[in-house]
Amino acid sequence: MMTRRMKRLMVASSIGLLVSGSVHLYTKQLRSTAAEAATRGTMLVATLHVPANTPLEAKHFKAESRPFAYIAPGAIRSPETVIGRQAKWDLVPGDPITEQKLVKPGNEGARLLPIPKGKRAVTVKVDEFVGVAGFVKPNSIVDVVATWDLGGSSRSKVILQNIQVLAVAQAAKHEQDAMARGNSSVTLAVTPDESEKLILGAERGNIRLAMRSPEEILEIQTSGTTPAALTGELPKPAEVSPVPKRIPWQKPEPAAVVILRGNRSEEVLPL
Repeated sequence: MMTRRMKRLMVASSIGLLVSGSVHLYTKQLRSTAAEAATRGTMLVATLHVPANTPLEAKHFKAESRPFAYIAPGAIRSPETVIGRQAKWDLVPGDPITEQKLVKPGNEGARLLPIPKGKRAVTVKVDEFVGVAGFVKPNSIVDVVATWDLGGSSRSKVILQNIQVLAVAQAAKHEQDAMARGNSSVTLAVTPDESEKLILGAERGNIRLAMRSPEEILEIQTSGTTPAALTGELPKPAEVSPVPKRIPWQKPEPAAVVILRGNRSEEVLPL
């Protein structure tokens, strides 16, 4: 029969084994956590849509733990180094925030316009009221329509298509206001060839902008139009000055010849 002493020894032994196992399991878990931590890192990711050239605030991003293999090159880990810096282009939720996507501190003034590679920024004047009065914004996609007066006859033609708006001189105060004022000038991103057409069109006539859907990228060929084409009227023939009446040639009357004979003179008509 098991004595009380033996029971106490068995209970103590069981408790010892349990404690030992718990310590071993806890130690193993700590080692696993440490090993996992050694293979992971922290990076900042965007939590909101951040338009280009917008200074970043704390609400725009969060810290996220990821395995080192999934951390983007140049990823920023410290929030203090991000606050106040501008985004070079639009950021969407989940985008890793890297040095390549932010303007370097002190260079904010150099990034006045996000000009795409291979393009030129050209500013042209447009009328106060355009077809989309006041709603042309940066990054809008537009077509450029020019109107000229050629020899007393107006002509309108789409000269450029799929053009990105870089900046506007004056934004509408109330987008829902039906009488919103348009922009007096716009800056467009164009190729060198397109810049020639744009500048000539603005110098010789008036420029209008027609907004288009960003999903429509095909260019449509147009032949332009004139007032006569709009109304269906044939142009009036040019007025011709009347030809003066031709007067028939008449033989002139013969002039008299004066003949002097001594102290006398005599007029004689030629035969």
